[in-house]
Amino acid sequence: MRASVRKVPIWAKAIPLVVFLCLWEVAARHMTRGVFFFGSPYSVGRYLVVKSIDGSYLVNLGVTLLETTAGFVIGNLVGSFLGLSFWYSPRLSQVSRPYIVALGSIPIFAVSPIVIIWFGIGLPSKIALAAISTMVVATVHAFEGASQTDPRLLELLHSMRASKFTAFRKVVVPSAITWLFAGYRMNVAFALLGAFIGEFISAEAGLGHMIIQAMGLFNIPLVLAGVVGLCVISFVLTSMVNLAQKWLIPWKVRRRIEKCRPAA
Repeated sequence: MRASVRKVPIWAKAIPLVVFLCLWEVAARHMTRGVFFFGSPYSVGRYLVVKSIDGSYLVNLGVTLLETTAGFVIGNLVGSFLGLSFWYSPRLSQVSRPYIVALGSIPIFAVSPIVIIWFGIGLPSKIALAAISTMVVATVHAFEGASQTDPRLLELLHSMRASKFTAFRKVVVPSAITWLFAGYRMNVAFALLGAFIGEFISAEAGLGHMIIQAMGLFNIPLVLAGVVGLCVISFVLTSMVNLAQKWLIPWKVRRRIEKCRPAA
């Protein structure tokens, strides 16, 4: 008999957040200058409403969302192509692997000034930083996923005189797709980090630019309002990845649903 996993309702997931917000509000109100140093849910919410009404918050949110999404897509596409190409060409893998490792070991903050000098302070530099931040993870996950292909399936296709490209298309890519989506979910944070660092260093708009200005004014509630926007972007991109996974590999979703059903 298989153990069942009962699905947690949405309201139960919200309980820790509600408790945290209540404790935060009470603590900030009863501490000396607590709102100034730590903000409060009410002060953060007030800035979200005011800045959304005048349009400045929505503009900054949209700019960061555009930069992050574009870099996320470009970096993952390039990285996935490179990782799968490494399986298809082992010699290319042996030559390129040291450079991929070296590129992945460099903090994005270290190369961000160079990228901004090359592309300017506008959207292209932020998109480039987000793409560079995600490319290495996508490359590694794509190659590892392709390397985990069941050799028996490859031998079966080889016995049927299938070409290497046919084996790659019919077996390797479907086997690697789960790894690809695991890398994509990780890359949501890396793409957001790349775009934010670019805005943090030099920008004319975006949540990073807004947070820097708020820091200069010691406006902690506005800083936290910017953090809320970053969380919203992360949630949106993660939801998009999950929807894409449901569409491309629905059998994984069915397995999860079966695990949540009560045992017979």
